Amino acid sequence: MKHPQQVIRFWNNDVMNNIENVMIAINQALEAPAVMLSYLTEKEN
Repeated sequence: MKHPQQVIRFWNNDVMNNIENVMIAINQALEAPAVMLSYLTEKEN
């Protein structure tokens, strides 16, 4: 079974000075359904 992965990135400045919003963004990403990009599914077939 394959598990889709998602990468989220933050600027260092945001992590150091705006950690609350960074944590909110991480939480939202964890709650949202993972989106499989079309090129990944085409590559597997």
